[in-house]
Amino acid sequence: MIAPSNCHSFFLKTPVLVLVRRDPRKLTLRTLREVKSVGDDPDLLTPAEVERLLTEHADTRPSILFGARRVRGEDLADRLAGRLFEEIGGVSLDLDSDLGKREWDDHANWIFPMDFIGRPQAPFNRYAATKETKARAPRHLAILGRNCPLQVHVPFASCDFMTSSFSIALHPDFGLVGNLDAGTEITMHDNLSDARQAFADIALTADSLELKSDAYATVTARLVDVTGSEITDADAELHLEATGGYLPKQRVVTQQGRAQFRVGALGLLAGDAFRVKTGFRHFSGVSELTFRVI
Repeated sequence: MIAPSNCHSFFLKTPVLVLVRRDPRKLTLRTLREVKSVGDDPDLLTPAEVERLLTEHADTRPSILFGARRVRGEDLADRLAGRLFEEIGGVSLDLDSDLGKREWDDHANWIFPMDFIGRPQAPFNRYAATKETKARAPRHLAILGRNCPLQVHVPFASCDFMTSSFSIALHPDFGLVGNLDAGTEITMHDNLSDARQAFADIALTADSLELKSDAYATVTARLVDVTGSEITDADAELHLEATGGYLPKQRVVTQQGRAQFRVGALGLLAGDAFRVKTGFRHFSGVSELTFRVI
């Protein structure tokens, strides 16, 4: 299994306080704005209500728990003492709710979008949405007209929120509250690496890369981490494709991180070449081999 890790940056331009509640199978994002001007008797949340704000999960559709009622900054974090906030909205991702059958899948990048006012929107798997274009997160969010304070990097469908990694974008004036560790601070250059260390790669070898016409080779696929070390305690469904020849199987499931499949030079002539690619359901072409016909 890939060891989960969290990171954060201060790239969020919308001036909001980010609140995250994480449990093994449920994750909530809430946002709050600072209130600069209040009346003589602001309607403050009680200690019990503050506890609900911090620990109660939001609905899977965008919602508001307490609306325009104020909360003292010191009730959220000591560094926010003397400031007042009000909730903008919240949304949750619940692994036991109405998710599509294959939304929570191997090699998934879940985006918690937010409009430019700071209202959280329903989260989605970016790799499923950008399977054809492979647009990176900043580009896809620009197309949607959204910000993103929270991303979840899911290496395997067997993971939950305790075994996934997180990227958090924060505003420098407000930061993060809740029970999710913000992890290490990253730079813009680190951010553009697209969290590769959070996902498995696929290493391919074949018993031969040169085939006679209509002959077959056996390919071995291994799940590896970013350092190339083999992963043996997690499995994934690999999706296969070929640019030529014959591929009897289009999907294989690893066992202890390994899988084998056959590929043939069926119908090809000497001098032809073709590629075999492996990937995941929503992220294809992770690795490939080139075969030549002799």
